[in-house]
Amino acid sequence: AMAVYVPRHRRWAVAATRPADLAVYQAPAAEDFEQRLIGREQVQEQHVGAWSFQRRSHTIVGTEFPAGRLLVGETRLQPGAWASYPPHKHDEDRFPEEVRLEEVAYFQVDPPQGFALQYVYTHDRALDEVHVVHNDQAVALARGYHPVAGAPGYSLYYLWGMAGRGRIIRSAVDPAHAWVGEEAPERELARAY
Repeated sequence: AMAVYVPRHRRWAVAATRPADLAVYQAPAAEDFEQRLIGREQVQEQHVGAWSFQRRSHTIVGTEFPAGRLLVGETRLQPGAWASYPPHKHDEDRFPEEVRLEEVAYFQVDPPQGFALQYVYTHDRALDEVHVVHNDQAVALARGYHPVAGAPGYSLYYLWGMAGRGRIIRSAVDPAHAWVGEEAPERELARAY
């Protein structure tokens, strides 16, 4: 990925030498920061998760990046895999356990006729929705736990942007699924399969 950070009160234009996808994430800012080109060598890569929820995550504008409220990254999944798993949320200010961040995820599916499922729910199930996500669609995630699953046979990519009052990423994991990925007693693993 390549990105450009543009501070507030600046005019800008983009010109491409070949077909390209362009996404714009923005959030209100109280101060100005330097405009910066973010090359591939500056993007931090992590391998996250285990089993069928292992994925590659790339942080483009992270917590250490000099910016206002914005955080941006991308996640890539193998066919049939899950992400944002175990289910997590970041819709309450309860520092240091959780920090409120609103999120928008933009999805691409390969091949493009595929789909993914974005589940969004609250602990009390007052919010309990599944969104079928197709290629070149976005989902706003203002509250709730939000795991996503790619369909078998289709690779899934999503670009995520988050913003809140602070620039700290602290998510709360759904306690009902918190054991997933940890060493679990053999009887628990037997039930899981």
